[in-house]
Amino acid sequence: MVRVVKGREAKAHAVRVRDRNHIDPNHAWKPPPRSGRSPYPVGAVTGVEDERPIRVLARLGREIARVMHRDELCRAIVQLLADELAYERVSVWLFDQRRGALVLQAREGTGSGAPVSLIPIDRGINGWVFRHGTPRLATDVQQDPEYWKGSTDCASELAVPLLSHGETLGTLDVQSARVNAFGEEDLETLGAVAPSIASAIEVSTLHERLRDAALTDGLTGLANFRGFTHALHQEVARGKRYKYSFCVVMLDVDGLKAINDREGHLAGDAALRSIATDLKVVLRGTDVLARYGGDEFAVLLTQTTRPQAETTMGRFRDWTDVSVSYGVSEFPSDGDDASALLAAADRALYQSKRGGA
Repeated sequence: MVRVVKGREAKAHAVRVRDRNHIDPNHAWKPPPRSGRSPYPVGAVTGVEDERPIRVLARLGREIARVMHRDELCRAIVQLLADELAYERVSVWLFDQRRGALVLQAREGTGSGAPVSLIPIDRGINGWVFRHGTPRLATDVQQDPEYWKGSTDCASELAVPLLSHGETLGTLDVQSARVNAFGEEDLETLGAVAPSIASAIEVSTLHERLRDAALTDGLTGLANFRGFTHALHQEVARGKRYKYSFCVVMLDVDGLKAINDREGHLAGDAALRSIATDLKVVLRGTDVLARYGGDEFAVLLTQTTRPQAETTMGRFRDWTDVSVSYGVSEFPSDGDDASALLAAADRALYQSKRGGA
């Protein structure tokens, strides 16, 4: 059986917890712009015969208060639902605008097949739920024309949309290897918790965007001064704990002012972006590259000695067409904290510029 909840029928599945302060009716599900209708009405809460939504919402509230990072939050959500509701498989899928698809954010439980991690929005039950902004219950997935095989032993599936402020963020999905594993109570329970989950995900996403903006240089897309110093403090702690060396490089673009004066600031900006691109070619994935400010860049070379750092910068000079000067400091010989390492690298850069190296 395939159960699609929409229109007036959705009112039969409305779950609200008015007077218990778990769901604010003013923040009830709102319809996505394309559907024009909400899968759940705004209003009183009736029809809940068990305490499952109340219990889940109470734990969910604690998790939301504890966790701000979106990935960690989604992992906590699926673990919580699997634990409290004994679901075999729980997953959260969020829409990725760049890919134009639903991307797996977190999953709890396993299946016998190789589970997918990306669902086109025109495929599967989750894709259908995302497009229509309304829940879909398939008590036997083989009878559901929208079912898209992602796990070989999935026999029944229930998905609900994650809606917040009129926008569909993604879906919350549960699966079972048994036919008829989900019913009206499951639909009501997930309908009750989905708005809180969606709101928490929206807030955590906003926090991440603000954090990324605060730590990112707008011109080059690299880490900025704040982002670099944060990474450096973490590396100092790791270096002390595991007794390894690493290097800090301060790098300056030679003659940037002359380029700006002669060719304009757009040419200067292009030179800075070129430096960023060329540095990425010679650096490893574990290294940290940042625009430190103005015409200066900073590089954190993890688990690297001074001779290795000099070799890396030599490769960079051979690769780039832009003239640069740089200075290197090494942990712990040049300093055992972030400030000392930055100061030592800056002194080395000054000496390099004076010497024309």
